Amino acid sequence: MVTKQVAELFAQGYSSEHLEIIIAVDSAAIHPLAEYQRVPLKQRVQIVAGDAQGGKACALNAGVRAASAPHLVFADTQPRLLGNSIAALAGFLHNNKEFGGVSGSLSLSESPRERDAVLGRLWNFELAVRRAHANMHSICAVTGAIYAIRRDLWQPLPPGAICDDLFVPMRIILAGKRVGFCESARALDSRVFTRAQEFQRKVRTLTGMLQFVAREPAVLLPWRNPVWLQFVFHKLLRIATPFLAATVVVGVSTALFAAGYFALLALALVPLMLVAALALLGVGRVRQLLRDVGWILLLLSAPVVAVWRALRGRWDVWRPQLQGPESR
Repeated sequence: MVTKQVAELFAQGYSSEHLEIIIAVDSAAIHPLAEYQRVPLKQRVQIVAGDAQGGKACALNAGVRAASAPHLVFADTQPRLLGNSIAALAGFLHNNKEFGGVSGSLSLSESPRERDAVLGRLWNFELAVRRAHANMHSICAVTGAIYAIRRDLWQPLPPGAICDDLFVPMRIILAGKRVGFCESARALDSRVFTRAQEFQRKVRTLTGMLQFVAREPAVLLPWRNPVWLQFVFHKLLRIATPFLAATVVVGVSTALFAAGYFALLALALVPLMLVAALALLGVGRVRQLLRDVGWILLLLSAPVVAVWRALRGRWDVWRPQLQGPESR
């Protein structure tokens, strides 16, 4: 996998004399550094060991220390960078001096059959929000699989940091620079995850957001955070959504019950019972609808799990990946 990724990076058309590739291997990875060092690689490619504490943040810290270029492009092992994405990111930073960082755009599996319909719509909405935020000032979070920053704005990540794609851009914003969005720089993630895996990924991301707030409380101060409004509505309210929804449901039900509208409450249950009956009878579309509704409700519970983890100080949400240097 590493050799294929490196070959694709060199094939992007970016000047090879300016391209320096650093492969940072997590010290806690299943596959040790020695396995990567045995992989035949081209010149201008370095393999470095992540810092001893382990985790993605420590691997990134080691990788940045080994780099010397003025612009740093970050990518993950699995998603592929498409087209001339490196040149697009570098060109964006070169032509827009007020920007300290820029995110590319991530595309999910190209096969409609493999894409989760609910997550696909949510991701399309996320991209629309990022476009709007970039036009206003900055995006709050970059896409971890494809983003770039100016090297002199890098601040070492704290060991155990979950979301580098939130720590890095928000620190740049707090330092007085903007973070943009370049849609011509694209990465493709063709992996297909089960809904259980996607739920764990969602919990991890939300837990990482709470961890970031705990580590960088300045983001909560509107006079310190230029994108305070975007951060509150786009990030913090995600955590509040299930609690607010539960409050509304309980409040409305209690009010109707207290007012004596028992018939109205019973009437509201009729369509739910009808849908359940059709699903039991094997009507395919209804059954899929129920599965999607259940999936949405499960996603709504992810912030609750994240809050529970945060209250207990459980930041250990990363799990070792099974992919090795030559996995397919």
